[in-house]
Amino acid sequence: MNLVLIKYLESFLISFVFIGAGWLIESGDPCFLESKINLSLFVMAVLTLFYGWSGFFSFLVVYMISLHLFYDTFYLYQLLQLTALGLILFVFHFIWDKKIENSKVKEEYLNRKLTDNVNAFYMLKISYDRLERAYITKPFSLKDSLDKIAKLSKKESFSAKKEFLRFLSQVYQIKKSLIVEYGEDDFKSEEEFDKNDPLIKKAIEKRVPVYTDLDPNGDKTGSLAVIPFFLEEERGCLLVIKDMLFKLFNKDTLLQVAVIFGYFIQSMEKEKFIKLHNCYQKNYLDENFAFELCRLKNIYKVYNIRSSVAVLKSKNYEFMKKLLFLTREQKRAVDEIQTLVTKENYYVIIVLFPFSDKKSVMAFLLRLKDEAYKDQTLSHCLRSEEFIYKVGDINQNPLENLLLYR
Repeated sequence: MNLVLIKYLESFLISFVFIGAGWLIESGDPCFLESKINLSLFVMAVLTLFYGWSGFFSFLVVYMISLHLFYDTFYLYQLLQLTALGLILFVFHFIWDKKIENSKVKEEYLNRKLTDNVNAFYMLKISYDRLERAYITKPFSLKDSLDKIAKLSKKESFSAKKEFLRFLSQVYQIKKSLIVEYGEDDFKSEEEFDKNDPLIKKAIEKRVPVYTDLDPNGDKTGSLAVIPFFLEEERGCLLVIKDMLFKLFNKDTLLQVAVIFGYFIQSMEKEKFIKLHNCYQKNYLDENFAFELCRLKNIYKVYNIRSSVAVLKSKNYEFMKKLLFLTREQKRAVDEIQTLVTKENYYVIIVLFPFSDKKSVMAFLLRLKDEAYKDQTLSHCLRSEEFIYKVGDINQNPLENLLLYR
């Protein structure tokens, strides 16, 4: 049932219960208008703060009906007082609700960045700790696999998925598998599958890869393994492995497949977003930097959450090389760095600061300067007229204006 409708139903129910209780306690004054404490104000405040507009409107309607049915005189001033207080509380609820929504958007963005870093970590860990031991028997590395997947993700969705499954079959001997997209109790796949499979339910519930129990008395399932990848709280994709070479059905192989599957789904989502928002209008930007810039601009348009960018430039190559090293040391994990050379032979460092205002970026630059001043050469270059820096809002200041700034 629609969430808004549920709020209205609950609000009306609570309001009627309150009036009903008031009538049982004092049938002549069910709204407690003539008592020392006006409980109507308390109930209206709770409903408005908890449910927002639906709580305020529902209580007001029930309250007006009660005034008409149970009182000889219509208490207009008390009604206006209740309405005024309710509107004030609704404004507070709206602001608070907006802050919570913005916090969720930030959390989702940061979680995605964390997932990117986790995948990168596992890519390195598996490549160096485990795959090296298998080079004699396996003529491929995880890095080679990821490079192939990056190319697959640029294809049309159906073709890319088909190619990915063929890739798993060739490299990992997974003879039969399928990709399932799911949302709120909604499953979608190019092939038929049992959505009531206990292994699929377990993977969604636990949010980790799950494998079949070889115990004959265990749950009956038609799958060997199910690997989930979550895009949002209620949306994600599943890789359902039906059949694979038995000698490769082990933890090492399935961990590699899990990392590669996550990388593939992320790449697919990234390509969809890039095509939808035309992120590569500025061909001088790297792919990842352009994607993050585009994503943060979209967050600003939808949720009005600001992000900033800093541009540092100089014609002194050695100085900028040292400054780049310092910048990478001082930046946060979520910040992005892009370097380029302009036609005027300026060496440029662009730093993208998600969810930071200009004051926060200026504080970062002050910390960077403090570190740079410890080096006599850097200190001299920072004070020269050749070094230029500018801070701007990603939505209000086009990047070209910052790059051309003198």
